Formats: sequence, structure tokens, C-alpha cells
Amino acid sequence: MNDEELMQRLRRLDPVDRESIDPVNGPRAAALLEQTMNTPLPPSTITHAATPRRRWPKFALAGGTAAALAVGGVFAFGGSGGGSATRKTATYVMEESSGPVAGMCINLDEYQPSAGMAGFKGTVTALGDGTVTLKVTQWFAGGDADVVTLTAPANTPSPMLEGGIEFQVASDYLVAVLDGQVLARCGISGIDDPALEAYFQKWFAA
Repeated sequence: MNDEELMQRLRRLDPVDRESIDPVNGPRAAALLEQTMNTPLPPSTITHAATPRRRWPKFALAGGTAAALAVGGVFAFGGSGGGSATRKTATYVMEESSGPVAGMCINLDEYQPSAGMAGFKGTVTALGDGTVTLKVTQWFAGGDADVVTLTAPANTPSPMLEGGIEFQVASDYLVAVLDGQVLARCGISGIDDPALEAYFQKWFAA
């Protein structure tokens, strides 16, 4: 079988060989192109696979929670044990300023404090109705309160020292206390000054 015979046999087997073929620039081709362009596309049926959620192992979550609680505990204990300790307070009653006049007071050079006398230095932070509040800056003996409140005796409008000396906010005072009562007479308690502080150092010497 030569090439010509082969081509003739193939044409007989190919059904398209007997059909007329429109040229690409013919009217039928143009009509088909226009129809194709004007036909709307069907809605997309493409679906995207959902991204699987990442599942953490239970032991990992438990470990993370425990770590968070541990950190929180450190802050909690640090806050309670740090600079937020509760302040200690004490309250004393003022000794009545009326009584022996100055001439009847003993000389402080000869004064012998009674056993159990306490003494401190403090700054007045507030004046109230019959009260004085002091922030303690030094205890010489007999106490450890951070804040001391002095209350006026009966029938006295406000706490005062010997000679009618009134307490003033932001001023410093040296205060001696015996049996819960401020020793306000004879200059045993008074405005902070080097002379009175020297007596306090002597009275409360270790």
C-alpha cells in the first residue's frame, strides 16, 4: 500500500472528511463567537477545603495555664510582701496642762524618767476635732507605731503642750508617754529642738 492509498483509506474512515468546514472568518463562525460572548457563565461550583483548626494538646494547655497562674502568684505575693505592709498606729491621751505652775516643775537636768516611759519624734500630718496625728520619724524607746494620734483630755478643745503651745501641721515634736498618757507639762514633751532632743537621748539611753 502506497501513501496515496493510505490517505484515501483514512479519509473514508474520518467522518469529518465528508463535512463542510466553515472558514474561521466566515459568518457562521462570527455568529457562534457572538453567541458565546453573550452567554452568562454558570455560578461557580468550586469549593475551598476548610482549613483544619489547630488543636493544642491538653497537656500543653494545662502547662500554659499553670505557668500563667504561677506568674500571677509571684505578683500577688510580691505585692502583699513588698511596700504595702499595713501601718501600725497608736493612740495616747494628752496630760492636762493645768496643774503645777512652771515654778513648781522639776528642772529637766534633774528629771528622772519613770520606768516604762516611751518617747518618739514625729511630724504633725493632720489636726482634727480634739486630735493630733503625727507620723513617727524616730522611736527612742517604748513603741513601734508608724502613726500616733494624740487626743485632748476632757473639757479641752484641742491637744496642747505646757504653756498653751498648740500643735502645728508639718512641725516636728518630741513626745514622752507614760502609761498611755502624754507628759505634756514641765517641758518634758515639746517642739523638737537640740536641747530637748539631748534630754531624750539621755532619758532613753540604752
